[in-house]
Amino acid sequence: MHLKSLSVRGFKSFASVTMFEFEPGLNAIVGPNGSGKSNVVDALAWVLGAQGASALRGGSMKDVIFAGGSGRTALGRARVELVIDNTDGSLALPYTEISLARTMFSAGGSDYEINGKPARLSDVQDFLSDAGLGRELHSLVGQGQLDKILHGLAADRRELIEEAAGLVKYRKRQSRTATRLEAMKGNLDRLEDVASELRQQLEGRREQAEAARSASAVAARVRSAKKELLVLDAQQLERKREEGTVASERTGVLQKEAHLKRESLTQRLETLAVREKAKTAERDSVRELLTRAESVQHRAQTVELIASERLKAEKSSSAADDGERVEKAQAAWMSEKREAQRIEQALNNAQKAVEVARDNAEDAEHTVTEAIENLEHIERSQIIYREEAARLTGELALARAAHDRAEVECASRRGELKDFTDNAAGSEKEIAAARHAVTELKQRVEAGVKAEASARTKRVGAALAEQNSLQQSHQAEVEVESLLARRETLKAAMSYDFAQPAMRDAIAVARSDGAEEVASLLTVKKGWEKAVGIALGQLASALIGKDGKEPEQAVSALFNPHHNAETKLDAQAELYAEPGVYRFTDLVEAPEPLQQLLLISLGNLAFCDNDAQARRLINRYPQARLVSQEATARTSSSVFYPADGAGAVELHSQLAAVTKELREAQIAYRTAQQSSADAQSAHSEATAEEQSIARTLGADRPALAKASTELAALQARAETTGAETSRLSERAQRAVNLLEETDTKLQAAIDALDACFAQKPLDQREKLTRVLMQARADATETSRRLILAQSEHAHLVELQESAEARVAQAKTALEAVQRAQEHAQKREEEGHLKRARAVKAQKSAKALLAALADSLGELDQQHEACQQAVLRLREEIAGVRQELDGAQKSVTAALTLKAEAAATHARLEARWEALESRAFDELGQGLKDVLAAAHQGTSDEADSTEGSVSREQLEQDLATAEKELKRLGVVNPLALEEFEALKQRHDYLQEQIRDLKNSRSDLLAVMKDISKHIEKSFEQTFTQVQKQFEQIFAELFPGGVGQLVFADPTDPQNSGVDLQVRPAGKKVSRLSLLSGGERSLASLALLLAIFMTKPAPFYVLDEVEAALDDRNLGRLLGVLERLREISQLIMVTHHQRTMSSADTLYGISMREGVSTVISQRGADVTAAVTEGADKNDG
Repeated sequence: MHLKSLSVRGFKSFASVTMFEFEPGLNAIVGPNGSGKSNVVDALAWVLGAQGASALRGGSMKDVIFAGGSGRTALGRARVELVIDNTDGSLALPYTEISLARTMFSAGGSDYEINGKPARLSDVQDFLSDAGLGRELHSLVGQGQLDKILHGLAADRRELIEEAAGLVKYRKRQSRTATRLEAMKGNLDRLEDVASELRQQLEGRREQAEAARSASAVAARVRSAKKELLVLDAQQLERKREEGTVASERTGVLQKEAHLKRESLTQRLETLAVREKAKTAERDSVRELLTRAESVQHRAQTVELIASERLKAEKSSSAADDGERVEKAQAAWMSEKREAQRIEQALNNAQKAVEVARDNAEDAEHTVTEAIENLEHIERSQIIYREEAARLTGELALARAAHDRAEVECASRRGELKDFTDNAAGSEKEIAAARHAVTELKQRVEAGVKAEASARTKRVGAALAEQNSLQQSHQAEVEVESLLARRETLKAAMSYDFAQPAMRDAIAVARSDGAEEVASLLTVKKGWEKAVGIALGQLASALIGKDGKEPEQAVSALFNPHHNAETKLDAQAELYAEPGVYRFTDLVEAPEPLQQLLLISLGNLAFCDNDAQARRLINRYPQARLVSQEATARTSSSVFYPADGAGAVELHSQLAAVTKELREAQIAYRTAQQSSADAQSAHSEATAEEQSIARTLGADRPALAKASTELAALQARAETTGAETSRLSERAQRAVNLLEETDTKLQAAIDALDACFAQKPLDQREKLTRVLMQARADATETSRRLILAQSEHAHLVELQESAEARVAQAKTALEAVQRAQEHAQKREEEGHLKRARAVKAQKSAKALLAALADSLGELDQQHEACQQAVLRLREEIAGVRQELDGAQKSVTAALTLKAEAAATHARLEARWEALESRAFDELGQGLKDVLAAAHQGTSDEADSTEGSVSREQLEQDLATAEKELKRLGVVNPLALEEFEALKQRHDYLQEQIRDLKNSRSDLLAVMKDISKHIEKSFEQTFTQVQKQFEQIFAELFPGGVGQLVFADPTDPQNSGVDLQVRPAGKKVSRLSLLSGGERSLASLALLLAIFMTKPAPFYVLDEVEAALDDRNLGRLLGVLERLREISQLIMVTHHQRTMSSADTLYGISMREGVSTVISQRGADVTAAVTEGADKNDG
C-alpha cells in the first residue's frame, strides 16, 4: 500500500488544480525557499484529518484557503484529494484504490469524503488507525519536529512508540472508559443511597399499605354487595320494562288492527257509495227511458186517433158528417186542453213538493254533516285528552323520579353537613391529641436516630475491630504456620539421613537413651553462630549423654574423627589479651561437663572480630587457630572459608530462635483468636442493638409520618372547616332548593294531571252515533222522497209536454177538420189516397202501441228493481257506517292503552335513569356494563351455584361491610399503590445496582486484560525499537553508543522514554551539549528505529537533513535506503545527493504568489544527464 496521487486546489499557495503522482520508493520535492514545498506536507496532514491550525503553520483554519496573489484573486474554498493504492489488499476493503478528500469553505466548516461518499472525521481517524498511520500522524515529520522529539518530554517519546505500535487508541479508549467507570461509581453510590432511602420509605409505607389493603378488601365487599343489589333492582326493573314493551307491542298490534279495520270499512263504505251512486244513475236512466216510452205511446195513440178520425171522416161524405167531425174535433181539443190544465196544476203541485223535499233533504244532509262533525270533534277531543293525559303522566313520572333523586341528594348533603359539623366539633381535641402524639413520636424518633447513629458507630467500630482482630489472627496463624514450617525445615536439615542404615539405627538407640546433639546444648552469642560452627566442625553434630558422657563409640566416632588425636596445646594468655580476641567460653554457654569436653577438644582456638585481624594475629601467634566473625578459620599454614550452607550450630541456634518465636507466635495467635472471638461477639451485639434500634425506628418513623399526616390533615381540615362548612351548607341549600323546585314541579304535574282528568270530555259518542244514524236515515228518506218528487215532477213535465202536444194536435185536428170541411170537395177527390195512408198509419200506430206496451212493462220492472237495489245499498251503507263507528271506538281504546303504556314506560325509564345514576355514583360504571359483567359471571358460575343470594342477605352483608369499613377509619387509598410502586422501584434499583456492579466488574476485568495486552505489546515494541535504535545510532554515529531507557525504571509500564547517547570520542551526559547535526541525527535515529520496527505505508520528511553535512547525509541515506524498501518516502529537500537518490522529483516554483509543479522520474533524469554527457564527450 502506498500513496498514488495527491490533488490540490485552492490550498495555500496552490491556486489551480495541482496533481502529484507518487511512486513507491523515494519521492523528492525540491524548490527554492518560499516556493510552497512545505505546503505539500501541510496538504497531506490536512487531508488526513489534522485539526489544529498551528499544525498547519497558520493562525486559523481559514488560512489554508488560497488568499490571492498579484495575478489571482482569493478563492472561496480549498480541496485536497489523496488517492491510496490498495492493490496488495493491506486494507480490508474491496477497493484497489481508496480516495480521501477534504474540502474547506471560506464560510467555515469542512467536509470529508471517502471514495466520493460523505464521511466523518472519526471515520477518517479509524481508517488511519487501520492503515497503521495513527491519529497523531507520527509518519509526517515536519520542520522543527526533530528538536521537539529530542528536547520534548519523555512521555511524548513514549507516545511515539505507542502510536507506532497502535496502542494509543487503546489507551485513549481505556482512559475514557476509566473516566466513565469513575462517573459510573459515583452514580452507583447515588443509586445505593437512593435504594437505602427507598428501604426506609418502604418501612413507613408497609403499615399504611396493609391498612389500605384491608380497606380495599372491605370496600370491594361493599362494592360487590352494592353491585349485586343494583343488579337485582336492574333485573327486576328490566323484567318490568320487558313486560311493558310486550304490552306496548300488543297495544300497537291492536291499534294497527283497529286502524286496518277502520280503513277496510272506509274503503267498503266508499265502494258501496260508488255502487249506490251507479245504481241511482241506472235507475234515473231507466226512469228517463220509461218517460220517453210513455211519450211515444201517447203520440202513437194520437196518430191512431187521427187516422181513425180521418177514416171516419172519409167514410162520411155529407156536410153533417163534416159538422159532426168539427164538433168532435173541437170537443177533443177542449178535452185535451182541460187535461193539459189539470197536468199543469199537478205539475205546479209536484214542483212545490220537489222544493219541499229538496229543503227537507238539505236539512237532513246538514243534520248528518253536523252530527258527523260533532262525532269527529268528540273523537278528536278524546284523542287529545288521552295524548295530553299520557304526556302529563310521563311528566309526572319524571318529576317524581327527579323529586326522589332530589330527596336522596338532600338527605345525603344534610348527612354530610351533619357529619362534618359533628367531626369539626371534636377536631380541636383530635388536633391536640395528634400534636401530642407527633411531639412524642418526634422525640422518640430523634432519640432513635441518635441511638441508631451511636449504635452504627459502635457497630462500625466493632466491625473494624473484628476485621483487625481477624486480620491479626490470620497474620498470627500465618506466622505460626510459617514458623512451624521453618522449624520442620530446620529439623529436616539437622537429620542424619546421610548416615548409613546401621549408623541411623545406632543414632536412634542413642536418642532413645536421652542422648542429644552438642549443638543443641550450646547457647552462642548472637552473630557468632557461623564462626562457632566452623570452629566445632562435625563435633557440633556429635551426640552426648545427659551426664556429659559420650554414647557409643561407633556413633561419636562418626561425628568426631579427630577425637583420638587431641592436640594438647597450652593457650597463650597474650593472645586472649589482644583486643577483639575472645575465648570459646566468652562466646558459648554450655553445661559444665560439655564445656570442659569442648575446651579439651578445641585446644588453642580463639575468635576475633574480622579476617584482617585474624591475619595479623596469626603472624604473631603461629601456633594458634583463629576464627573470624565472618567464619573464616586460619592457621599458620591454612585458611578455611565457610561453605554456603548453614552448620549445625547455626541450625540449632536458628531452631532455638524459631522455637522461641513459635511459642510467642502461638501465644499471640491464641490471644488474637480470643480477641477475634470477643470482637465478633461485640460486633454481633452491636449489630443486634443497631437492628433493634432500626426496627424500633422503622416502626416509629411510619408512625410519625402517619401521625404527622393525620395532624396535617386535621390542621388542614380545621383551617378549611369554615370554608368546607359554607361549601357543604351551600350544597345542602342547593339540594333543598332543588328539592323544593322538584316538589313544586311534582305538584304542578299532579295538578296538571288532575286538571286534565277534570276536563275529561263526556263520552257522547253513542248518543251522537245514534243521532248520526237517525240523521242519516232521515237524510236517506228525504233523499228518497226528493227523488220520488223529482221523478213525479219529471213525469208530469213529460205529461205536460205530451198534453201540450196533444192540445196542439187536437187544435191542429180541429183546424184540419175545419179545413177539411172547407175543402171537402178537394178531400173527397183525394179521399181514397188519404184513407189508404190513414189505414197504414193506424196499423203502424197499433203495432207501435203493442210493442210499447211490452217495453213499458219491462222498463217499469227494471225501474222497480233499480229502486230496490238502491234501497238495499243504502241500508248496507248504514250497516257499514255502524261497523265503522265500532272500529273507531276500537282505535280510540287502542290509543288509550297506548297512552297508558307510554306513561308506564316513562315511569320505568325514570327509574332506569335513577339506577344508571346510582351505578355511576356507587360503582363508576355504566349500568349496561354492570349487567353484562353480572350476566357473564352468572353464566360462568351456573354449574357451581345452587341458587341466588336473597336481597335480605345482600343488604345484611352490605351493612356489615359498611360498619367494618367505618371501623377501619380514614386510610390512605394510595398507600398500597405507593408501597407497590416503591417496592418495584426498590427491586428494580437493586437489580440495576447488581447489573451495574457486574458490568463494572466485567469492564474492569476487560480493562485489566487490555492493560496487560498494552504492557506486553509495548514491552515487545520497546525492545525492538531499542534494538533498532542501537543499530541505527551505531550506523549514524560510528563508534558511538546510544540506548533508550525508562525515565523511571521502577515503573516501566507508565514511565516515559529518555535517550542516552554518546558519540564517539565525546563524554557528554546532556543532549543539549550536542551540535545541531548531532541532535538531528539522534532524533532521526529514534524516528527511524520506530519506523523500522513498525513500518507505516508511507513517511513524509520535511527537510529533516537540512542540518547535516555531506558525510552524515550519506549515512542517513544509507539507512533511508533500507526504509524505502518497506515504506514509501516523500522528502522535502535541498540536498543534491537526496535528489539523486529519489525515484521521482517534483520541482516547485512560485510566481506571483502561486505555486506550480514540474515532475520528472528519476530514471528519466539520469538518462537525460547521461545522454547529455555522451554528447559532450562526442
